[in-house]
Amino acid sequence: MHLILTGISGFLGRQFADLAHAKGHTITAIVRVGHKQKYDGVKVIECDLVRNASLTSEMKSADAVIHCAADTNMSSRRINSAWSFNVRGTENLVRESKAAGVKRFIHISTANTLSGDESNAISSSRLPYIQSKIENERMLLQEFRDSNFPVVILNPSFILGPASQRWGSTELIKTMMSNRILFYTRGGKNVVDVRDVAAAVLNAVTMGKTGQRYLLVNTSMPYRNIIDVVDSSLNRNTFKLRLPDLLCNLVGYSGTALSLLRSRGSTINHVTMGLAMKNAIYTTPKAHRELGFTARPAEETIIDTVKSLSARISNNKPHR
Repeated sequence: MHLILTGISGFLGRQFADLAHAKGHTITAIVRVGHKQKYDGVKVIECDLVRNASLTSEMKSADAVIHCAADTNMSSRRINSAWSFNVRGTENLVRESKAAGVKRFIHISTANTLSGDESNAISSSRLPYIQSKIENERMLLQEFRDSNFPVVILNPSFILGPASQRWGSTELIKTMMSNRILFYTRGGKNVVDVRDVAAAVLNAVTMGKTGQRYLLVNTSMPYRNIIDVVDSSLNRNTFKLRLPDLLCNLVGYSGTALSLLRSRGSTINHVTMGLAMKNAIYTTPKAHRELGFTARPAEETIIDTVKSLSARISNNKPHR
């Protein structure tokens, strides 16, 4: 198959590109203007998805579009950036896909737009990133209803796994590895492996039902348990202290107030701290049944993440 991919410079996009290439598929990656990196076996096209998306001719030969690119910053004040790229960019990509008659459009969203299962979509969020993803899903499903646009929406949770480069989501594990005193909240993360998500994305090209959402999630793990797995992987024992909810709320609202005073956003704010005190529980029979999605144990994913980060840190140390 010939696949059009956005977001190849991201964690999931790169993993998907490697997998699809290994399976014998041809890939055309749409990258931002000025992007310098090259990828083995991948044709690269520079394009401004927000201001000047002209891709119809390239898309006419494509079997599917895989839209992984997104502004994932969790700041409470990046509304213009998130809305511009995530919403306007997606709208333009949909327009070009419709003009080219693309057979399948795989949109990578987030589990944060849903509650419990695929039938329970949340209506709004105070975080621009999540709100932009909610709007994307509304737009795409309306396109499906209005014109039978062949969209499949995938909703992965917190993606970890082996990382050969600096990927945003693995910074959580890197922080845990770098400190011997760790503070944590009563919440946790629903950890899903990037390798399992990439496999589900590829399956969705031929197996997913259009007009449907699919949660790609795993068993949720409390932060304390994640730290314990990291400690065990490194054969060490850190000092761990759970922060009381009152202090978490104080830190969150202080971060929000500081961002208002500085007129710039902060990823530590009352909304993100509220999320950090939750442990989202999802069910995934739909993805298992219709996409063949399976999630390896979260502990295995965390151990492999620690191993890859340890190797990367070791390789980056200056030689004496």
